[in-house]
Amino acid sequence: MMISKSGLSDAVAHGEGPEEVEVRPGAMVSVVITCKDQGSQVVHTIHSVIEQDVEEAFNILLIDDGSRDGTIHTARGLFGKRIEIVEKDDSKGWLNSLQLACERGAGEILAFTDPHCTVPSEWLRTIVHCFRSNPRLRIMTGPAFHGFRFMEKLSALTLHGQFLSMKRGLARHIFDANFAIARDTLADLLLYLPVSEDINDGVGCSLLSSQAKRSGIPILYEPKTIGHHISPCFKEYLKEWGGISARNTIEIRFRNPDERGAGILRYMFLAPFIYPAVRMALDVQNAWRFRKTLRLCCLEFPLVMAADVAGKLWYFMGLVRSVKMARAHVSVFEGVRPPNRETLDPEW
Repeated sequence: MMISKSGLSDAVAHGEGPEEVEVRPGAMVSVVITCKDQGSQVVHTIHSVIEQDVEEAFNILLIDDGSRDGTIHTARGLFGKRIEIVEKDDSKGWLNSLQLACERGAGEILAFTDPHCTVPSEWLRTIVHCFRSNPRLRIMTGPAFHGFRFMEKLSALTLHGQFLSMKRGLARHIFDANFAIARDTLADLLLYLPVSEDINDGVGCSLLSSQAKRSGIPILYEPKTIGHHISPCFKEYLKEWGGISARNTIEIRFRNPDERGAGILRYMFLAPFIYPAVRMALDVQNAWRFRKTLRLCCLEFPLVMAADVAGKLWYFMGLVRSVKMARAHVSVFEGVRPPNRETLDPEW
């Protein structure tokens, strides 16, 4: 049965509509933790999942993407049979981890988090309630809470500004460290994504979000499923902007021409100037819009903006390097091509 996109979006946002998807009472949920070289962080994440206050049975699936730091040894030694571990010999990417979750997860609902986050005790109960109370729901995501110290406010504003809202509604993107999806829906979406390529979670989640949009599947944004995200120190914050954030900005738009700002890549030499300027403008807007959520006082505002400018300077330098690599067609972007629209089934 086909459902119009607008009708489905309204039903998902408001929990209305006839039953379209069967989620049986008592159905098991699988909590999936994807990780790589995060042995020092994953323990806290697993503890927070084990302590979930939920009546439904659920299992915990830890999918390791070729760690070399003893992550598996740590998790297996501390938690034993309380978690199921899927270990890859080599890094095969985040989308491949999602594919393994579909194959190994026991639940009809797959709830994802990662070692950058811990989840409150009501997290899983809220997810189950949303899926059961709204049979049309297929994908949901939630905000990222960092805290109220200076670096926590800065990270929340600039790294996860699109996940600051405390209002329920529809989201454009999935937050890779805090989302839930019906297993059959994820399996279908992955058919159109490059699961065989070693793609990180930032790029993979962008592709997954875009494919959901193409398929007419709305994403519910539910603030009650908030995830507590770990904030970096200022040095790591700068490195993140100059490294992974810059590289992801270019790679996402190489792979997905529907992504906002993809047209800028037609003029590659302008990209290092335009992307930081746009992000800075959005940060200023969000700082004012979410000042109460962030508890951002007037005295802090100029300090946060100054630190933000420093991050954007590193972002600029990282974009210059990424653009040079892209224009030189070096291996870091080898094989990256926009998706072939002719292969997408318009009636899917």
